[in-house]
Amino acid sequence: MAGKADKTTRRGHGEGTIFFREDKGLWVCMLTIDGKRRTLYAKTRKEVQDKKAALEAAVIKGSYAEPSKTLFGDWMLTWLETYSKPVTEDTTQENYERVIRHV
Repeated sequence: MAGKADKTTRRGHGEGTIFFREDKGLWVCMLTIDGKRRTLYAKTRKEVQDKKAALEAAVIKGSYAEPSKTLFGDWMLTWLETYSKPVTEDTTQENYERVIRHV
């Protein structure tokens, strides 16, 4: 039929899917980012849609960081040296080190 817009109901590859998971009582969004499946959970459909939109925006902006399995203590040491040290006074840095190393 000429002049009629092609309307498709299929999602494109990697666009994700949203559904309600009754056993957990949560809404779920499954999508593919950089070839890996990501799953988001929320109490409402709107919340999971917002999480999906935020994740997609972060990917587009380039601010998305792949989740890692870094231990908290290891991350704290990295934070101490990389992020805290350049902007804190020596005494504050020493206090931070004392707390982090003894926790």
